[in-house]
Amino acid sequence: CGSFKGDEKSAALASNYRDNGLLAGISKNQLDSGVSGSLYRDKDQLVESIVRGYPQLRKSRDSLEFGYKLAYEGLSEEL
Repeated sequence: CGSFKGDEKSAALASNYRDNGLLAGISKNQLDSGVSGSLYRDKDQLVESIVRGYPQLRKSRDSLEFGYKLAYEGLSEEL
């Protein structure tokens, strides 16, 4: 439904994850935590925006699940 950009720290984490660096698993966990924190902070507003755009989801507003796709240069779709 939307997108947002990360900062330099996010880019470093994504780069380490992409390169399968020594701490790639920790980098991925930190990316997940950052995204979930950003979504949770504005969850009510996000849900309102979603049900406004997709009224058929209004009855399911309390059971919506969220995910994300990390787009970073050189990162394969399989990761």
